[in-house]
Amino acid sequence: MIYPRTIAALVVASLAMAACSSDSETSETAETTRSSAAAETSAAATTTEAAAAETTVAGTDATADTEAASATSAAEATAPETDATPAAAEVCGLGTGEPASGDPIKIGAVTTQIPGVDLSAGPAGAKAYFDCVNDNGGINGRPIEFIVENDQLDPGAAAAAGKKLVESDNVVLLAGGISILDCALNGAYYGEQGFNMITGGVGAACFGLPHIAPVNAGPAYSGQISAQYVASQGATGKIVFVAPKVPGAEYFSSAAEAWALANGFEYEAIYPDTPVQDGAAVALDAVTRAGEGGGVIVSGSPQDTATMLQGAAEQGLIDDVYWAAGASADDISLVEALGPEWDGKVAVAAEVADVNGDAPDIALYREVMGEYGGDAALGAFSVFGFLMAEIAVDAMLGIDGDVTKESANAALNEVVDYESDFLCKPFYFGDSDLHLANNSQRNRTPDGDVFAELTGCTPLDPVDDVVKAVYAYEKANGI
Repeated sequence: MIYPRTIAALVVASLAMAACSSDSETSETAETTRSSAAAETSAAATTTEAAAAETTVAGTDATADTEAASATSAAEATAPETDATPAAAEVCGLGTGEPASGDPIKIGAVTTQIPGVDLSAGPAGAKAYFDCVNDNGGINGRPIEFIVENDQLDPGAAAAAGKKLVESDNVVLLAGGISILDCALNGAYYGEQGFNMITGGVGAACFGLPHIAPVNAGPAYSGQISAQYVASQGATGKIVFVAPKVPGAEYFSSAAEAWALANGFEYEAIYPDTPVQDGAAVALDAVTRAGEGGGVIVSGSPQDTATMLQGAAEQGLIDDVYWAAGASADDISLVEALGPEWDGKVAVAAEVADVNGDAPDIALYREVMGEYGGDAALGAFSVFGFLMAEIAVDAMLGIDGDVTKESANAALNEVVDYESDFLCKPFYFGDSDLHLANNSQRNRTPDGDVFAELTGCTPLDPVDDVVKAVYAYEKANGI
């Protein structure tokens, strides 16, 4: 079933702009390979021939806009010199070092990519991992053909993209996409066609359908994490949520509102035009509404967030309220724009661990993006794509027999207890009516020219129907 608040949000969120391991059920072969590679992390990456069947991307150039991903490119990133740094060729999929050949396995995804709204870093991260898998044995010898369609933020194009993948391209699995429109417009259709989809969630439909499981929590629930943070720091009275005026902005505000009202706060949301031109005026308005000692949550692109926070600094408002920002601002460009006066003064919600960390999964991500990611930027969106690809590959490697649409979707549905250094909790698919596996997030804050961790993994308080239902499912299933 879809819960009442989710139903109300589906239409509103359908045009919303982005506000934005290893599976214990996978094959013993894949797990043994990963464990062996982790133990031999100092080994050099194996040189391989070009993959027999190259991964293709249709309808998008898969280059992330700075509004949707980190400003640090994969080509420029330097992995820390630690024992945790793996050799990508030894950890991707089977890790054979031999290119896959034969009949390709088609995987499809829809993304949104137009000027100013570019979510293609998601499929770029997925493509990088799929390419690495293809260079290392594929899916038991078969290469992956990755097909990405751009919905162009147009409902007609979005519907056509979904049908093309299913009816013309004959994909066996839907994984690796991040789209503003796909869940709302194509979600029911995918279910009717027998697909279980793993995605990067934006609108409410991505979290309210039983056959769709996002790897993230989306803009609404990062807003709730921000509300919980400002309250924990001593905010009193009123919480004000600021989101640039885009279709679906009300959904972005919804979880923070539910939490604030349930915890005795007054609440108000304001929606300035985007791009924000007069950050000082917006900041003054928000602080005035919140009152001294209140809380202000800024949700929007790193650019809009920076404009509003810079305006607050110009007027000496930093210490008047408690500040937080949604997960879409988890971007190094925000740190670069703000300056030292904001160090430790604003908590930015973070759905994944720092991409500069040295844990094995994070080091593998940088290794793969450096070798296969091209110009794609390192950041949360490409991490989402990378994780989706890993989960899909591990699920398919666990299939006993042919990889078909039926077997691949059944295998994806069976994913449970999928652990990653990027995530606070294991990811799972399962048979839940709702999916919000990534329901615990971090907060980080500017610290010089980098982000510093402000709080560790913080669970969402079970306030609205979605979170309550997800926690009940987890308890009943021992998750």
